[in-house]
Amino acid sequence: MIPHSSVFEAVPISDGQPGEAIQKIMSAPLVFERKIVGVIQISRKANSAPEAGSDFTHQQSRELKAIAEALAPCISASAKTHA
Repeated sequence: MIPHSSVFEAVPISDGQPGEAIQKIMSAPLVFERKIVGVIQISRKANSAPEAGSDFTHQQSRELKAIAEALAPCISASAKTHA
């Protein structure tokens, strides 16, 4: 229900086929040393919300947050290496 950038929907899934709309999305910030170093997002694309399946659960959101916490130091270290 919250508007989001449609840039990811414009990416074709295969040659000549337009991408489907994002119907379900959850995001978690990648925070390292009190700074946001990125964002991780999981989405479900489909032609309609019912086709995309069920909503993400609170448990899935907690799991994404745990993944983000584990990934943030790696992303931060990688960014420093390539700067």
